[in-house]
Amino acid sequence: MGFLSSVGESLFGDPGKDIRRSSDAQLAFQREGLDYMKEVDKLPLQYRDQAMQQLMGFYSGDPGAQQGFIDQATQSPFYDQMIAQGQEGVLSQAGARGLTRSGNTTQDLNLSNQNVLQNLVNQNLRGLGGFASPSLSSGGIANQYNQMGQNVGSAGMGIAQANQNAAGQSLGLLGGLFGLGG
Repeated sequence: MGFLSSVGESLFGDPGKDIRRSSDAQLAFQREGLDYMKEVDKLPLQYRDQAMQQLMGFYSGDPGAQQGFIDQATQSPFYDQMIAQGQEGVLSQAGARGLTRSGNTTQDLNLSNQNVLQNLVNQNLRGLGGFASPSLSSGGIANQYNQMGQNVGSAGMGIAQANQNAAGQSLGLLGGLFGLGG
């Protein structure tokens, strides 16, 4: 069949090579797109992993993780500002009522401080929750792999069909040359 293939190639070209070349070019572009999607997802995945570790530590009751959230909140300039405003508001209300020395004022100051801390810890937890659920290209990556596989399969089928057609044309040409046809 080597002779017939050579005759077919010289007369009709090699459609299998053309299909293979086209398929390779298409796959190269798809790989480039796939690499881009993976690179885009790299940083969000790192943030997600870090956020998940912190959230797991907090919600699993790890004292170190929970203390980390408290420390982060209390070391924030926002915390200091909110504490100051809360204390000013409680003392202002107590002063307006003449109750600055009552036990209720101390209790209100403590409650204000606790609320500020709890709100900041909750805010940090919500923020990490956003990082823990990033919008990723994972579905696109899976689809890209699927499309690449389909393209390779289609190219293989095209090459096989082209080779079969070339062989048939070569046989038909030889049959015509030697008067073997009907």
